[in-house]
Amino acid sequence: MLRRFLLPRLIGDELRLIASLLGQQPAAPSALTAAAGTAAEDRDPVCGMHVDATAEHHREYDGRRFRFCSASCARQFAADPALFLRALTRAQAGG
Repeated sequence: MLRRFLLPRLIGDELRLIASLLGQQPAAPSALTAAAGTAAEDRDPVCGMHVDATAEHHREYDGRRFRFCSASCARQFAADPALFLRALTRAQAGG
């Protein structure tokens, strides 16, 4: 549970809140956030947090299973999967 309250996550949430209050669409998620960790780890494609294989929140998309740390991240992914997959693709390519 404490993993959801890490400082980078808090800062990201605050920035999204400020952007929404200003009527702006937040920028695409950072490829570095999604790519954090090792290749063998499952990462939430929205926030980059580590999730294990038994994660409660998951979605199927394009024949792949994605796991999420929270229902909020799963909803964001479901709203626009391509946005998060572009960030992951850029991160995996080293860009």
